[in-house]
Amino acid sequence: MNTRQLEFERIYDAPIERVWKALTDKDHMKAWYFDIADFKPEPGFEFSFTGGTDDEKFVHHCRIVEVSPPNKLSYTWSYEGYPGQSLVTFELDEPAPRKTRLTLTHRDTDTFPADNDLFAPSSFSEGWNFILGESLRNFVETTSFERSEAIKASLNDVWKILLNPNGHWGNAFGGGALVKETGWQEGSPVTWTDLEGNPGANGILTTYKDGETLEFTYYDDVDPEPDASLGEYVERFKLRTEEDGRTLLTIEIEGLGKMYQSMHDEMWEKALRMIKEKAENNGN
Repeated sequence: MNTRQLEFERIYDAPIERVWKALTDKDHMKAWYFDIADFKPEPGFEFSFTGGTDDEKFVHHCRIVEVSPPNKLSYTWSYEGYPGQSLVTFELDEPAPRKTRLTLTHRDTDTFPADNDLFAPSSFSEGWNFILGESLRNFVETTSFERSEAIKASLNDVWKILLNPNGHWGNAFGGGALVKETGWQEGSPVTWTDLEGNPGANGILTTYKDGETLEFTYYDDVDPEPDASLGEYVERFKLRTEEDGRTLLTIEIEGLGKMYQSMHDEMWEKALRMIKEKAENNGN
């Protein structure tokens, strides 16, 4: 029997380890792929998820058949209640430093019912082109930006506000964010939580220059392993006194996933306004 094979290739401006983790970590997969209850990159592991259109949902059943970190992942792909089984394979290589080429093949798609347009090659192509070309790309590729605000207040007053975000400018983030007690020294752990105490980000205070620079570098995971390395996401606050006596506060963001840029733009703009208003009202 002839089998149909679809093939797609994308090159990402991201290291291969980052792309591999996006393909195999269920928390990362939830952000760009599907909400999968559990996933282990191990041969024989079975997982399921629901996908489809607004009008018709499908339960997908998959079983991992091959894993070779960080270069190859392959699993079966079938639909609950429908005949047929296909095979999806992700292959990764590095065409240049900090670049990853992903080749995806989806074979045996012609084993699914031919009378359903959602199983047509065009439907699969549309889905994979979006998933690989937009969703995954915007998750693994990062961007940087900065925002500045001139504040009619002393540098010392602005600095104090930066070190006390709880109940104030931390509220700009997702309805409220709290930083757990930290030593405010280089190397001190920094954990942000929501108002209920659930962690949202974990990192390290990587630069502390009193009244000048405050820098946090974060782990890729909210709950990092004890030996985990820091990720690429960095928040840096810089202060300087202008000739007119105002304090210039600059916030630099590096290594932010592209899919989060619009949301972070809005939150940091709000945080800057809150810091400015509090400082110019003498901290009250």
